[in-house]
Amino acid sequence: MNNMLKTAGVILLVLFSLRCRPQDPLILRSSDTAFAFNASEPTLIITSPGLRKPLMLNAYHQAPGFKRTSMTWSQDALLPSRTTVFIDARQHTLICTETFAPTPGGLSWQVKWSTPETDPFTAPLQTICRLASNDETVRFWTTWGDPSQVEPVDHAIQSCKQWVDPLQLQPLRDLHLVYGGHKSLGGGFCLPAFTVLYPQQNAAWSLVQSPQDTLLNMDLKTSAQGWFEFNRTDLRLSRSRSVRHTLSLIVHEADWRAALSWIVTRYPDYFNPPNPNAGRVAGCGLYSSYEGEFDVKKFHRMGGLVNWKASFDFPYMGMFIPPVQDPNRKWRRFSMDAKQPATYTTIHQMARYAASMKEKGFYTLNYFNVTEFGAGIKYPPPTSPMAGQELWQDANAFLYTRLNSGILYGAQQNGGRGWDNRTAALQMHPVAGIHDTPHFTWGDAVAMDCGDSTYADFLINQCRLHLNYFPDAHGICIDRMDWLGEYNSRRDDGVSWVGDRPVASLYFSWIQLLDRIGPMWHGANKVIFSNPHVNRLELMRQIDGVYNEFGHIGFNLNMSAFLCLRKTLLAWTSSVEDLKGDADAYLQHHLYMGAFPTAPFPGNDHTIEPDPWAEGYYLDYGPLFRLLVNKKWVLTPHVIRVKDQTAKANLFETDAGYIIPVIHGTESTAEIHLKNIDLDKMISCYVIYPGGRTAPAFADRDGSQGWKISIPLERRCAMVVIGTRNN
Repeated sequence: MNNMLKTAGVILLVLFSLRCRPQDPLILRSSDTAFAFNASEPTLIITSPGLRKPLMLNAYHQAPGFKRTSMTWSQDALLPSRTTVFIDARQHTLICTETFAPTPGGLSWQVKWSTPETDPFTAPLQTICRLASNDETVRFWTTWGDPSQVEPVDHAIQSCKQWVDPLQLQPLRDLHLVYGGHKSLGGGFCLPAFTVLYPQQNAAWSLVQSPQDTLLNMDLKTSAQGWFEFNRTDLRLSRSRSVRHTLSLIVHEADWRAALSWIVTRYPDYFNPPNPNAGRVAGCGLYSSYEGEFDVKKFHRMGGLVNWKASFDFPYMGMFIPPVQDPNRKWRRFSMDAKQPATYTTIHQMARYAASMKEKGFYTLNYFNVTEFGAGIKYPPPTSPMAGQELWQDANAFLYTRLNSGILYGAQQNGGRGWDNRTAALQMHPVAGIHDTPHFTWGDAVAMDCGDSTYADFLINQCRLHLNYFPDAHGICIDRMDWLGEYNSRRDDGVSWVGDRPVASLYFSWIQLLDRIGPMWHGANKVIFSNPHVNRLELMRQIDGVYNEFGHIGFNLNMSAFLCLRKTLLAWTSSVEDLKGDADAYLQHHLYMGAFPTAPFPGNDHTIEPDPWAEGYYLDYGPLFRLLVNKKWVLTPHVIRVKDQTAKANLFETDAGYIIPVIHGTESTAEIHLKNIDLDKMISCYVIYPGGRTAPAFADRDGSQGWKISIPLERRCAMVVIGTRNN
């Protein structure tokens, strides 16, 4: 009854706030939350019994360059819709139809952009949310790489290398963040969502776009005055091609965990690894071609190993398994240095290596790449193939004879060498630019479009060969996702439009290919990891884990961590220099984000090599990293805090129970408060420190719904382990 009275009261307040007749507002309810729309202006008022005052904002859509000519509402009280008509200077008409309905936790906001125009065109399509009044207590959060970066910056990979805690709320600021980010420029976010928080009311709202939508170039802009904008470009519009968005406006407690919890619950297929056993493929990463003997016990003490077998077994990029009939037939491994002595391998040798690692209790992921092909490629093509060789032995002949239609010819100005080398200005404001020559890449390979049917079939056959020949390998890791930011100017995917022409987005190429190869690998109980130079949620549906080649850069580590809330995350350590500033702090922030670093190991390629000083730190932290196996972030609102913020702490659920990495402490002890978590089945509680020392810990009741654990810190760190009967 009290809630009914409160709801009636807030509805009367809504009517007063809108200053209109009682029949004018359109009101939808989701549980106890009411959403009231003004029929003449795009004003939305959110009320709930838990709110001391209503949340008021303007929420609408617009297209820059187009002027609104009308806005009308339907009369359907159960499923209201708003239709807005726009016209630009060329007399192009755009129609935006928005349909609203209750959804668990908030409001479903279905958007359809259509046009009567016959000839295709594109326009920026924007979702705008604007606070009705300024409030200095309002805070903002999104899945950013670095909350201190306000936009992409040239050379951020050097100037913004240090890790910054991404879990901290921030005041409203002028931001321009790009969806997916960029491994060298930063200034990105990785889930298509943002959150506006009112800490004094313990209330917040989040705007979430579905990862199932057509997502091309998209950015997020905010202002210090409370303006929030999703901006989408390159989407094709015509009489036969409309664009749809599925948005959700969710109301929840003032905690970023509540937003992530809703997204993970609503879109579980993008967060749960498709192979349910994938979480156990975990340990410190390697990128090594070394096949000799090593100290097995030492690396188990470091937390285990997952070797992404360094990319040198193939004769050239893309020809991962040559079409040889005899598994003992040798081929020459690829080498960037022609002066180095030639080395050779065979299918049997690769299979024996994977079997040996498995026998030692470690994991092997074979190298794979779907966006690059060849070595020493020439353009224009050579007039004749190399004499005396089979077709597969001549990269140029094989490419131009068998896979020519898969070569990528770009459609954006990116400095001539592809998306990976674009500037910050082009990252924020892409410019059309048709390329008449291929993009060249590592080892004079060329970039490829895996959406091309011929090239896709070739890659699928390579997957079949891997599955047939390497039963003891645990799967593959796919390199160089940065090329997915490109468009192919010589193919039409039916949905993309750049400049004045149809093109094909390599984001769609990836999704289509992974939907074909994913079931092959997962059906064989294998895993697919990826190296995401671009971190976007919709690309992760068939991915079981991540090995980020630039994970030693703070903003890259953080964005991949948000993609791996329920998946294994391995992060690069480029050299011992990454540890020398503060090795404890470096390894601790990996624990906090749920990530394994790369271990110093023989044969590591452009990553950390054996070093006695560094190995000491890895051995000290190995027992803590081992606890991250099969981790899942706990996303209950307000579930954990450290008294007086004297340290940072996160909470994961693992095979060991609940684990709490406590890091970067500023005092000798830390008092951890847990709330809204069931520890009644707790059977053990202890703390483990760098170096492996353990000590008992005690969880005491902290009020009716909470627990309190006070622990000493060593080296500013501790890992609390809470065992329960469920584990």
